[in-house]
Parts: sequence; structure tokens; C-alpha cells
Amino acid sequence: MLIVQAPYDRIIFSCWENDSEKIKLLQQFPFQLFRKTYMEKYEISILLEKLNDLTVPLTLLSLKQVLTQPSLEEQLFKLLKYSYEQTHLHNPAQVEDWLIWKEKLLEDNSDLELSCIAIENNRVTAYIFVHPIDEEQYEIGWVGQQGNVNLLPILKKMLIGLQNKGITSVEFEVDTTDYNAWQFADLLDLKSKIGWYSYILKNS
Repeated sequence: MLIVQAPYDRIIFSCWENDSEKIKLLQQFPFQLFRKTYMEKYEISILLEKLNDLTVPLTLLSLKQVLTQPSLEEQLFKLLKYSYEQTHLHNPAQVEDWLIWKEKLLEDNSDLELSCIAIENNRVTAYIFVHPIDEEQYEIGWVGQQGNVNLLPILKKMLIGLQNKGITSVEFEVDTTDYNAWQFADLLDLKSKIGWYSYILKNS
């Protein structure tokens, strides 16, 4: 029998959506599906073909540039903190200062030149971070925006930068709870992919 005991008030269990035996076991308890995660690898050239008609925005700065401008730097990491909190309501992060989030990002080995931040009227409106997996492959990292910014043109700019560097493929990890990264769902054809399902059981 599964029992939630203090000091914990929830159990989170994850498995592939086609793992019928584990899902059947979960159905014996009042677990609820709260998140689907898709982890897929794509050829950059194919993605750029799909994004061919999009215009690349002009007001983009690299992460390296933003880190030299204190006002933009603070805006960026406060937005990063806010975006994470809003997309992880079922397993909330600890309450921490934006400077801690800066440390977390830099520890994640984000590419300072290729990670893109959108600026409008001296205000950070969106970001996409990217970091290397190996010499030929990168992974799209943390993604966020405010004010309903379309992230696809920013993604296109980043993919062009990766391609110019000789990178041929890129990995995405997209959660259904992340309304920012979910902007990529149609481009990546995620509905046809096998998802990593996360279930939660709360102490009533």
C-alpha cells in the first residue's frame, strides 16, 4: 500500500506512456496525471526548413551581452525565476533570490554566445538558452517569455547560429505544463511522440 507520510504531502511517479504495467498499477491508487514530457532529437536543417517563412527579430542579445548590463541581467533572471515557478506548480521550487537562479543557469553550462534574449524598449521579453551535449549536438535549455511573445523567430535565430557553428542536431525537452516551451509543439510534432508521463498522489 502507498501511504504519504509527513513531512511529505505528495508522491510523484513517472513512466513512459506505453508502460502499461506500471500505469495499471498506478490506477489502483488515486494518482492523477499532471504532466507529459517529450524528449526528442531533431536535425537542425529540417527545423530551419519548417521555419523558413519566419523573420528573425533584430533586437536579440546574447547571454554574454546581457550579463554585462546589470539592469537587463536582473530582469532576465527574475523572469527566469518567475517562468519556472509558473510552470512547476505541482512541484514548486524553493523560494530563492534571482541571483541564485543566475548561479543555477551558469552552472548548467549554457552557451554564452548562442543563448538568445529578446529585448523590447529596454525590457527583457523572452529568452531561450542552449547548451552543448557534445561537439555536434546541443540541447535547448530553459525557455521563457512575457507578454505573449512568439518564441519561434527567436528559436530560428538560435538554430541558424548553431548551424553556422557546425552543429547538426539539437535536443528538446518539452513539458505540457510549460506554456512557453509548448509553443514548439507543432514544429516538433510532439503529439505523435511517446511521452514521459508524471503522476501525482496528494495527501488529502
